[in-house]
Amino acid sequence: KKRKNEFSIGGLMADTEYIDIKIRCRNEIGWSLFSDCVISTAKTLFPVAPTPPLLFQICEVTSDSIKFQWCPPFHNGGVDIEKYILYYTELSPKDNFTLGGKSSQRRREKKDD
Repeated sequence: KKRKNEFSIGGLMADTEYIDIKIRCRNEIGWSLFSDCVISTAKTLFPVAPTPPLLFQICEVTSDSIKFQWCPPFHNGGVDIEKYILYYTELSPKDNFTLGGKSSQRRREKKDD
């Protein structure tokens, strides 16, 4: 019984057409001819939202700043990542001990990449 081989081409762009998909193999003597085209065209699916960024962590803290780092998402959804937005909540010490006091301030900063 012959074993089936598989291969996946990753990192392709969403909603994009690819043509002339064919394959060949090699042994110690040389290369085979190309196979017939499996299909004349193949089109990837429409883009979707990316998966979350990976390994998000604090890497440095000073008296007036916090530096973060992360890796790109596992799957970009089929299109390039155009922006990251970091959300955070500022909680002052007195907010920890008062009831009905000033609410926490929600702020955000953007990092374009």
